[in-house]
Parts: sequence; C-alpha cells; structure tokens
Amino acid sequence: MTRKEALSSILQRAERAGWAGADPYDGLDSTVGRLAVPLGPPARIFVIQSALRLPWLRPLLGPRAWVNPKGVGHFLRAVVRGRMSLGEERAAELARLLIRELESRAQGVAGGTAWGYPFPWQSRFFYAPAGTPNAVVTSTVGWHLLAAADAFGDSTARRLAECAGRFLQNGLHWSSEASGGAAVSYTPLDLTRIVNVSGLVARLLARLGDRDRAERLTRFILASQLENGCWPYATDRRGRWEDSFHTGFLLESLLHLRRDGVEVPDEAMRRGFCSYRRFFDADGGARLYASTEAVHDAHSAAQGIVTYAAAAEEPDGASLTGEDASAAARRIADWAVRALWLPDRGYFAYRAQGGERDERDFTRWVQAWMALGLASAEAMSASPLRVAGTESQGLGVEVA
Repeated sequence: MTRKEALSSILQRAERAGWAGADPYDGLDSTVGRLAVPLGPPARIFVIQSALRLPWLRPLLGPRAWVNPKGVGHFLRAVVRGRMSLGEERAAELARLLIRELESRAQGVAGGTAWGYPFPWQSRFFYAPAGTPNAVVTSTVGWHLLAAADAFGDSTARRLAECAGRFLQNGLHWSSEASGGAAVSYTPLDLTRIVNVSGLVARLLARLGDRDRAERLTRFILASQLENGCWPYATDRRGRWEDSFHTGFLLESLLHLRRDGVEVPDEAMRRGFCSYRRFFDADGGARLYASTEAVHDAHSAAQGIVTYAAAAEEPDGASLTGEDASAAARRIADWAVRALWLPDRGYFAYRAQGGERDERDFTRWVQAWMALGLASAEAMSASPLRVAGTESQGLGVEVA
C-alpha cells in the first residue's frame, strides 16, 4: 500500500460515510454517559476514559456516529494538499462538498462564526455541552478554509475563515500574562490558559492580519517553553505534562507565525525540535510520550508528518530541526503505513504497543489526521522545491 493509495482509500471511505464516525472522547454521548453528566466531573471523566481505554466497552455504550467539524476541516486540507495525487477535478469536487458541510455546521457567535465538538465532553479543567464553540476547532477549521479559499478561489471558504477570526477575537476570554503576552481560553465557558490553544489561534489571526493579538499570544507561548525545550499542555499544575502531538501543534504554529512576520527566535525553535525528536523512533515510529515504553500513536504520527513537512518548506528548516525535515516527514509517513494501516479494512489503527494494535476506527482523531499527514507527504514528494507561503498561487504548500 502506497501513501497515495492510502490517502485515496481514506477519503473514499469517509465520503461514503458522510464524513461521520466515532471519536475516542465521545463516551458521554451514550445512555450511560447521559446519566453521568449530572453527577459531575469525576463521573463524566470516568465514563469518557472507560470508553477510551476499554475497547470492549464502546459497543456496549453505543455512542452515535457524528460529523465532527474538526475532522471535516482536516479532510478539506488533505484535499487541498493532495490535489496533485487526487486530480484537480476530484479535489475541487471534494472541496466543495466539505466547505458546504462546514458552512452548514457553523454557529453565529460574538459577531463571528464558530464550531465545536458534536458531543459533550469533560476535561481536567471544564465541562462543555455538545456543540459548545471552541478555539481549537474554530481556529483549525478557519485555517483550513483559508487554504481552500486560496487553492480553489472559493469565496464561501474565505468568508467563513474571516468570520472565524472574529469569534476568536471577541468570543473567548483573553488573559494578560506576566511575560507581556496574552493567553486565550478554550471556550467561552472557561478561563483556561492552554498553551497549544494560543498557538492555533495565533497562527490564524496572524494570517488574517491581526498582528497585535498574534504577537501577544506568541510571547505567552515562548515564555511557557520549558528548560528541556518542550511545552506543557497548560501553565497550571493540572496541565504540567508533555506529549507528542500537542508539541507538534506548537512547533507548526510557530513556523507559520514566523512565516507571517511574527518574531520567534531561532533558538526557541531549535530547542523545541530537539525536544520533539524524543517522541520518534529511528524508523519513524511515533510515540505519544517521550519514552521507548510509550504507546505508538496514529495521531502523533500524523502531526509529526505535518510538522516536519512545514519545517521542510522553510529555507532554514534543516538548521531549525537539526535534520533533513522532508526525510523525517516521509519516514514517519512510511512507518505509519507499515505499522498501522489495515489493508483489509481501508483505514489506520488507533495505536500499537507490544506487537498488538488497537484497531478501533476513529474518524476525526485518526483517519482525518492521517489523510492530512499523507497528503502533506505526497505534496512534498511531488514538488519538493516549492516555496513556502505560495498556496494562494495554487501551489498548495502550507500545512496544518
């Protein structure tokens, strides 16, 4: 199975399913989950984590298949990035479908447009009812819509992306930081200061021209970098952990912020990438945590491909990453196809550890992400000399 064939298979399968599917964190969308909601955070987290960690339990809980806007956004960007592999006509057709899907699920909030997760969820920090608009989904969807607008000249995609920026500016809580920067909340309902959330918001606002807010968020991110070069999930004690894909989110966001003129010191990038390498095996195996005992993880693999592909587009990418970034991206992609692809089912396994694979099918968390990762690897291979920032010219080089 080649990367190109896997990408085509994932998109065809997702289209047949109407872009709907299961999610690892949808446990509250079940009879048992709905009973747990009024019992408070411990009961909610117990149900969510049980559905996540116990594969045999999901069929008993029976959460519904949902269309997740974030997954739709990733599929859209995969189409943009993979259009040379898919063919321009096929890519344009899929893009139109996906843009209209996102438009139909958009919410008018705070003078802008927002999206959220279609199921209720409880984090360590707060509870969000189904559909609660949030910064992660909105900034990600807006970013991908901008890419589609540039690639296909779609005015609806551009309008929605600009409206997403207005929600991020006006619909969330902004807190001032001692660094002189600012952090932005996850949803309108909380006051969290989650580092990667600020990164995802900053890159979209910078691309939309809001340099002031993007720079303030960047100062917060840089001040949050740890001595080992990595970043915690959040700045308070409940968020003091490090994992692969959230680190990848931040490095990718910082690469794009640099591209849009926001100052990010080279040394911060080098330290970040030096730390990021700890999450990957020599053969490209992607682990959730920086330990040789940690689980191999499809989500981490997909973000690894995307992050290194973004670095490969920078003139100083090798200096920042300490290696050939394009080779790293392809190595992770090829490992994922070898280790996690299920040829008889046409999708990627969720995780693998100790020779055993968790073969549950998660549409947003795994398949949409891997579609984007594979498309990024294919785009890089198809035209390795493209210059960063030229997607508006139809060259499809930016990634998210």
